Amino acid sequence: MTLLDPGDVQRRTVTALRALEALRAGVPNRESVLHLGTMQAQLVDKYLANLELTARRANWEPTDRASAGLLISGGFGSGKSHLLEYLAQRALQQNFVVSRVVISKETPLYNLAAVYRAAINDARVPGRPGSAITEIATGLQTDSLRFAQLYRWLATDGSFVDHRLTSTLRMFEQFAGGDEEFVDKILQFWAGDQFAVAEIRRRLREAGWLSEYNIRSTREDVLCRDRLSFVSRLIGAAGYSGWVILLDEVELIGRYSLLQRGRAYAELAQWLQGASHDPQAPVTTVLTTVDDFESEVLVARNDLEKIPVRLAAMAQGSPQLLELAKRGMELLRDHQIRLDPPTNEELDVTYRAIKALHGEALQWDPPDVHGIERLPSNRMRQYVRSWINEWDLIYLDPSYTPFTLSTDVKVDLRESIQAEDEPTSPW
Repeated sequence: MTLLDPGDVQRRTVTALRALEALRAGVPNRESVLHLGTMQAQLVDKYLANLELTARRANWEPTDRASAGLLISGGFGSGKSHLLEYLAQRALQQNFVVSRVVISKETPLYNLAAVYRAAINDARVPGRPGSAITEIATGLQTDSLRFAQLYRWLATDGSFVDHRLTSTLRMFEQFAGGDEEFVDKILQFWAGDQFAVAEIRRRLREAGWLSEYNIRSTREDVLCRDRLSFVSRLIGAAGYSGWVILLDEVELIGRYSLLQRGRAYAELAQWLQGASHDPQAPVTTVLTTVDDFESEVLVARNDLEKIPVRLAAMAQGSPQLLELAKRGMELLRDHQIRLDPPTNEELDVTYRAIKALHGEALQWDPPDVHGIERLPSNRMRQYVRSWINEWDLIYLDPSYTPFTLSTDVKVDLRESIQAEDEPTSPW
């Protein structure tokens, strides 16, 4: 007979409690997704294929197609958040830097600078708990082949990259291990902060390099597009497999004004198909939206016709913006990967896993519970919450017989009144 280590039992109980609390709150964490996994096998296969392509690009191997993304749709409570965390964990296991950005008022999809900063701030580096940009910079080996390839790319295919980024990489190499305050300023510039052009020029002049660079100011959103290309390759040069960016709640596009929606559709096209100016960047994305976005926004508001007319009428409009916006709407209409309602077999597997989890977390033997009625219209979160709630109640009062009813939650996609922020457009 093998005696269990009390410390191991305690750790397992705490891990189970963390997973159970995440499921109860509907906010999946590492423990809950590793415990339950996912039944979306075909979707995961597509994702893993994208990871393989991205890793090849991070290793400077050319691929026959651009960076690719996945667009996942499902109703409220269908398991999109759980799936995103599962995909994040798979990427971390394969040595990818992973960011998850929730589209919100603070991070609207049409504002690339805001989305980029959120992605950097949230980024998780495999096995490293600190600031992502610091950990990435720490991993750079300036005498390595990958670092030399980064320089070669900046001088040839990456010559479009803003020279403030190119020159600060050279100064980082020069001052790493020396002027810590200046090096930190460089890292924060890469992460999205401002860095005065005058100071960059002064430093380059002192080093005798100023004549080699064209240092000038550009709009922040334009600079952030170059930052995305540059930092994704820094990630590869630091020895990681690439950058995975997960964009959740994309349906909030529906709350933007007409012009903002047009810009958001254009950004969506670039996130899903790879930035048009840098299709070989080692970045892959997954975006989620609700399954009725097409009917509620594209069709009900006639965006497919109104957006092109509005963008074409803009005095400063660009043909590229118009084409990207049209492509973004087409992707939302035709290329969603829809999460189907769970089958009875999937529900049985999930039920048994959560029952065992509840028992381990609270150190008891949960009885069988009924939960909500199994109907095609019900979402996975409804089943999970009903089972957990009923076990919670019986745990508190073993004589109690719970009965659960559920109602649908409607996502509000009505347009909110906002100014059409012309000056922030990168186009």
